[in-house]
Amino acid sequence: MEKFCPKCGKKVSATAKFCPHCGYNFALRNNNQSISTPKVSREQAKPVKKKRKGKTGILVISLLVVLAAAGGGYYYWNQNSSQTQASQSAKSSSNSTSHRQASQHSIQKSESSSSDDSVEEVKLSNDIGPKESAAAVTYFAAKNDIDGWKSMTNSDDLKVDLSTDDDLLNSLSATGQGMAYVISDDGNSGDRKLVYTIDKDDTINIYSLPSDYDPDSTYQPVKSLLKADMIESINDHHYAFAVKKLQDKVTINQ
Repeated sequence: MEKFCPKCGKKVSATAKFCPHCGYNFALRNNNQSISTPKVSREQAKPVKKKRKGKTGILVISLLVVLAAAGGGYYYWNQNSSQTQASQSAKSSSNSTSHRQASQHSIQKSESSSSDDSVEEVKLSNDIGPKESAAAVTYFAAKNDIDGWKSMTNSDDLKVDLSTDDDLLNSLSATGQGMAYVISDDGNSGDRKLVYTIDKDDTINIYSLPSDYDPDSTYQPVKSLLKADMIESINDHHYAFAVKKLQDKVTINQ
């Protein structure tokens, strides 16, 4: 193998220690060559600062805690505000309902009072006619719990038959003036025969006979009283208004 002389540039033997052409000492060349140490830049030579992960983590956690606290505070405030508004709304609604109910109660009370005043103002006179007399006797008998009469006050068609039947009159202890007033609900009086008579002195005799009464028997009136006393009782108990309404449903059959 061959090599070149660094001084004259000619080829020489690879094992030659001196150049045969110019006398260059190859040993000098080997001594001058040294392992070069790569240069390190100033920037690279500076020590690298380690990042302080601990402090950064603490800051992040602290920030998250602050945000969480702020969010919780806002949520609590919002909930409390909503509950307060709901409570105020419910209270307002309750007050409104109370005022409305009080107003309605006042109106009803006023109407009731007005109605009561109207009822109290209605009075029956002593010279009432046949229809009003029949309604008055029926209502009076019902209020005195005479058997069978109470159902007649709910009648839509209160019939009064003027009877001169001998069998009926003979069974009555007080025949009045020879005429009996037979009361029925559109011809139906149930299991009782409801009758009243009026004497010459205006005494009213009220009967409640069995529907299959015995003509050969004599029946006593359940109640006997003067017509004026009956009317006075009706007026004192404020029944006159109801009697007037029942009078409109009376039909007299002669």
